[in-house]
Amino acid sequence: VLPRVLGETGCRRGEVFNLRWENVDLTQRRICFRWTKSGKPYHVPMTDTLVRLLSALPSLGQSEWVFPDDTGKAPMKAERFYVARFVPAVRRAGLTPRWRTS
Repeated sequence: VLPRVLGETGCRRGEVFNLRWENVDLTQRRICFRWTKSGKPYHVPMTDTLVRLLSALPSLGQSEWVFPDDTGKAPMKAERFYVARFVPAVRRAGLTPRWRTS
């Protein structure tokens, strides 16, 4: 789901990994990114697909983080996601894993 959210929002990886549910408004269909690289908050409208993806996440109502770590008490680390989830999924698809780092 996380790669789809990155693609749907066009946001930076760190902004999505640190996203809190309090900044997601499923009713108004927008996400507010408050802690950004530029230091300026901005809003992103949500597509139907993005609303559907986020609404189905198990962290909804269970964690303050949209993409929590295994404890649910902190955001998932990008490096952990890459090693534990992204690389295995890409390899299962028969592709070479690549992750833009800048």
